[in-house]
Amino acid sequence: MSYVVLARKYRPMRFADMIGQEHIGRTLGNAIKQDRVHHAYLFAGARGLGKTTTARIFAKGLVCEKGPTPEPCNECSECVAVSEGRSVDVMEIDGASNNSVDNIRNLREQVHYLPQTARRKVYIIDEVHMLTTSAFNALLKTLEEPPPHVNFVFATTEPQKVLPTILSRVNRLDFKRVSPGQLVGYLRSILDQEGLSVDDGGLRIVARAGEGSVRDALTLLDQVIAFAEDPKAVGEDEVRRLLGQADAGAVHELVGSILDRDPSATMQRFDALVSGGHDLSVLSLQVLEHLRDLAVIRVCDAPAVLPDATDAEIAALRAQAGKAPASHLGQLFDRFSRVIDRLPQSRSQRLLVEMGLLDLACAEPVIPLGDLVDQLHALGRGAPPSGAAGRGPGRASGGARGRTTGGSGRAQASAPMPGGFVPPEMPSFPSDAREREAPGRPLRDEPFEREPPIDSWSPPSDDPRLAPGSGPMIADGPEAMGAARASQAEPRGHAGGPHASRTSPQEPTGGSRAPQADAQGLTGAPRAPQADTPGLTGAPQADAPGLTGAPRAPQADAPGLTGGSRAPQADAQGLTGAPRAPQADAPGL
Repeated sequence: MSYVVLARKYRPMRFADMIGQEHIGRTLGNAIKQDRVHHAYLFAGARGLGKTTTARIFAKGLVCEKGPTPEPCNECSECVAVSEGRSVDVMEIDGASNNSVDNIRNLREQVHYLPQTARRKVYIIDEVHMLTTSAFNALLKTLEEPPPHVNFVFATTEPQKVLPTILSRVNRLDFKRVSPGQLVGYLRSILDQEGLSVDDGGLRIVARAGEGSVRDALTLLDQVIAFAEDPKAVGEDEVRRLLGQADAGAVHELVGSILDRDPSATMQRFDALVSGGHDLSVLSLQVLEHLRDLAVIRVCDAPAVLPDATDAEIAALRAQAGKAPASHLGQLFDRFSRVIDRLPQSRSQRLLVEMGLLDLACAEPVIPLGDLVDQLHALGRGAPPSGAAGRGPGRASGGARGRTTGGSGRAQASAPMPGGFVPPEMPSFPSDAREREAPGRPLRDEPFEREPPIDSWSPPSDDPRLAPGSGPMIADGPEAMGAARASQAEPRGHAGGPHASRTSPQEPTGGSRAPQADAQGLTGAPRAPQADTPGLTGAPQADAPGLTGAPRAPQADAPGLTGGSRAPQADAQGLTGAPRAPQADAPGL
């Protein structure tokens, strides 16, 4: 059998045969005609749009024996060799299988050789995005400054994967998808050449299923012809059965039951479609496309927005779109699109689609936020009730809420807003001064007593410790020292003899205090009592210069000052000596 598929049998041989890519043919044809051919081109676009076919036509125009010409003759040996894929100077390389650095090194070695039979050498690298980063980097220098007899043509479906350094060295041309109307005309012309016939409805289904790809549409057309009982008269129903699509009328009724908010009818019609053998994924996409068409008709209301729909279909869509506002249609589309996104990962697709359809049938129309704000403002501009003066426009008016005046109890009644919307209950506030100033229990039964200020404090008169001439304020004697040494640790861990205790400057003097060790931990005789706080009279000693007081026990605190006799004690170096002469603690005494 020598059957050739339609996609290969009717491959374009000239730029004029390309459909939907007129801008590409014009650009390349003018480049050849004006002798301004770039040394490297990048063809980017979806699958099945003619990237490789265009590269072959461009190569034939460069190597044609009657050229260079934008319209190759397809008769000379060079054009025939390129069309049959046996040209030694026009080489097609699969980038997916020749993506290593070694392959690029071999290419770099070959580009420097002159062409064998043609005037130029053309390298067509398909799926160039499959090359590794190292392979791209190895090609940079050759791509930037190739030999004058070499041209590169790259083709890719994912140009974002190509390195920016490569993109900056090539001339990029983007291929666009073919519209359904153009595909229908192209398919009909091929059927005429084959002597076959498919009705217009079936061709529209094939063109829409092709999604703008010429090769995909031709592949589907091959399947339709092979499936049909009579290839010379193929109907729309046969095309739908082959592609697993439901009838347009059945989908229309299913969506109609959703808009009518009838869950029972929705489930019955869905079960009938599934029982007919329709694919769940295809059926779900049909429902989603129908919702999209309804939203477009509802918003645009122009037949031009649906070029592949007939007048009868547009009339049916317009009648059904009047059942729901555009916002509700958009809400249904958004909900069901999430269901379709979860289908590939679902273990039970039917249950997922059923619950999605029930959700659409039971969905409450969502009020847009802007409309809700407008309704609240309209409610606030109503007639205010008595005693509601001073209430802002955002408060509920008397038409929406009633209030009793007795005590603190209030009765509220919600009134429906325009469109059936019932606003939520809002908190009530006292409307007059009598409600706001209701009597209550005082916070404190007894009156507050003011504390006396600190400046007016005076010591009690009956405290004998603060009376003038009351005697020593610090306990003295061996008994007191023994008790104190048992309850107080010596600083720095040094042992020493008993010392007369001294109060700290921060503590007021009072009763007897146990003696303590001096700062150096040295032993000495008991010291005479003294007052630590300056300015308080009655202490047996004045610590601050110029203050007089009672006579102090003989002691020399400062070197070189004479005074009364002092008990023998260790000096600062821990040495003992004879009793020192009495000395004064402060100058001028």
